[in-house]
Amino acid sequence: RLHPERLDVLHERASTWFEQHGDVALAIEHAARMNEGTRAAMLLDRHALAVLARSEMVTLKRWLRLVPEPYRQPWPTLLLSVGWIRALGERTPELEALFDAARLAVDAGPPGYDDGRREATRAEIETLRAYHARFCGRFEEALQTGARLLQTVPQDATALRGRVLFNQGRAHMMVGEVAEAAALLQRSIDCNLRAGTHYLVLTGLAQQAAVLLETDGVPRARHVLEAAVRLAEDQRLTRLPAFSIVLFHLGHVLVIADELDDALPLLQSARALGAAGDMPDGRANAIVAMARVHAARGEFDAAEALLLEAETLARTANLGLLDGDIDVPRRRHALYAADAGLAALPLANRPGRDDGSGWTLLDEAHDVCDLLEALRRPGDAAREAAAAAIERIVRECEWRGRHQAACIAHVAAA
Repeated sequence: RLHPERLDVLHERASTWFEQHGDVALAIEHAARMNEGTRAAMLLDRHALAVLARSEMVTLKRWLRLVPEPYRQPWPTLLLSVGWIRALGERTPELEALFDAARLAVDAGPPGYDDGRREATRAEIETLRAYHARFCGRFEEALQTGARLLQTVPQDATALRGRVLFNQGRAHMMVGEVAEAAALLQRSIDCNLRAGTHYLVLTGLAQQAAVLLETDGVPRARHVLEAAVRLAEDQRLTRLPAFSIVLFHLGHVLVIADELDDALPLLQSARALGAAGDMPDGRANAIVAMARVHAARGEFDAAEALLLEAETLARTANLGLLDGDIDVPRRRHALYAADAGLAALPLANRPGRDDGSGWTLLDEAHDVCDLLEALRRPGDAAREAAAAAIERIVRECEWRGRHQAACIAHVAAA
């Protein structure tokens, strides 16, 4: 109080000391108390990707609030962290201005950015672009961007290659190419283990289990997920927000195995951890799976309330749910209700589909629902509708290894 002009000097010294001793949070807090915000922005630029590698979105958001006007900062990795927040948390379709700002910041060559770091940061920008394309449903663009990165990113850049490989695997999953997805996910898991990117190891194992569920069935998928749980427990990773993805997929597998009592606590934990860690996609998918549990038990009011919660969250965060969109679980819920002698619930409008655009998970989910509904109705028209759905599902799913849907179609044909 006697020498206010010395406060900036003291905060800068404290910030430097805490950074040198590994406490980045206190380093940023002291930097944020300085009258000019340059050091806080520089610290975030230096450490933001490490925070993202731990999937600590809440922490990163809190730190970004300490930086004045983060969009106007000349630090490329700081701008990238803003982009990751918007892409992962909001699924915003508008990021081109931010990509341009990050590229200009790299070209300007801020302090500490030698030629090697500038090149690595350009690759980071393209990686975010590939993820953003996948989030927005532009799968071909995501795959092409990722393929270019895998050709140019050095083999020893394991952390970056691990992120790119994971996104490639997820994009192949979304277009139904599960064999290619399985290979890419395994490569991503290997890379991320070497790099210590634990959240992508856990998420990669969860997605690998989703592929195995389609190709090999419940036992193999369950084995991988239970191994992921043991890994998280051994490495003390169970509080990572990304662990919610493992819990959701294990709960989803148990729902399919009709082990509803064991599935529900896992899905509830996934929902809570996803909410605490600001991971709306894991949270929303867990809520949909919880609705399936309640519907299977005949608790239709609880199921409908959960579907409404998931739909609200999905629209708020621009999410694409695991089942494709909210219409699919809602239609499945209506079938449950009809079996119980209740009036079918109102269905959301089904989006149009362009058959020339390629086969997607959403197409498959809708066609399986069409098939199940056609089988319930009497008459020649219903049989013709069922036959058409069977032919399409078998044709599009068998060669892609999507055996669950193909099995449903073959049983329906019999």
